[in-house]
Amino acid sequence: MDTTPQTLLTTLAHLHLQAATTPLPADHAALGWQMHTAAVTGLAARLLHALTITDPQQAERITAWYEGPFGDGPNPAATIPWLDQHIARPAGADIEEWITDAQQRATHAAHHPARTLTPNEHDAAWHAIEGTAGAPDADPGTVLNAVLAALRIQAPTAADEQAASPRHRAA
Repeated sequence: MDTTPQTLLTTLAHLHLQAATTPLPADHAALGWQMHTAAVTGLAARLLHALTITDPQQAERITAWYEGPFGDGPNPAATIPWLDQHIARPAGADIEEWITDAQQRATHAAHHPARTLTPNEHDAAWHAIEGTAGAPDADPGTVLNAVLAALRIQAPTAADEQAASPRHRAA
């Protein structure tokens, strides 16, 4: 991949606009992350723009870091020691505490539902199951599709499912 400071600026600006454009998600956690993304990409774009003007060679080095060794983003194994040396320790912080806190937050979030059904949604799902469970062709897919339709949720396409399958990702 041939990332330059200008193409990275374009990417950051695009990400910032995607994160900041309405409609925003109704889920509070998703909204929070989306707003953090908007703030960080906006800040990164401004900083990289200023650096491109004042020190183009440093902007090139940061762009190469952002691209990563395989063109798929920064290498976390190199980023954590850098954060420890240049950010955490000078601030008197312990990077291991930051990592532990992040892991605890992720674990906490994983154990909480993304969203709780409203009573009307629960009722619609219940009736969809009741209405299809006794049908002669009531395989799990039929019941699932009835529930999703009752909740007005779009199921993934076959192509989306194929792209997300572990076999496909490993290839």
